[in-house]
Amino acid sequence: MFDFSDKVVLVTGASGALGGAVANAFAAAGAHLALADRAADRLPKLFPDLARSDEHYLCDTVDATDPDSVAIRLQQVFEYFGRIDILANTVGGYRAGAPVHETPVSTWDFMLGLNARSAFVLSQKVIPYMLAQGSGKIIHVAARLHYKEVPMPQRILLRKARS
Repeated sequence: MFDFSDKVVLVTGASGALGGAVANAFAAAGAHLALADRAADRLPKLFPDLARSDEHYLCDTVDATDPDSVAIRLQQVFEYFGRIDILANTVGGYRAGAPVHETPVSTWDFMLGLNARSAFVLSQKVIPYMLAQGSGKIIHVAARLHYKEVPMPQRILLRKARS
């Protein structure tokens, strides 16, 4: 297994299923965790052992699309640990439903902000810390919704239609 002993890992989106799995994996590998989420009140309930430990830090609420909110939380994490070795960003989401021609622009803006802007803002704000300390890693993780496999007869029809 991997050894992240003495590494400080900031996991964003930590209260989500993916973020929780990432946080637990880094914890099992010995990392010191800083957990951040827009729903920070969930973190102590989801990670009670980490909440009671001085080796980990549960951030207050952070909006990953807001540069000021991210800057404040990163400064707090840096003050607590003295460094940030790894950013593991799991912030993201998707709103499904309407076909593209029926999707409101506000839905598109929401998804673009949540997925792309958050990755940009988090990277933009953490990189100066990593440059100052001479090292660091940034990991952006995305997930996809479960999808239903297209049945074989429909796949054949789709192939014929494209030919």
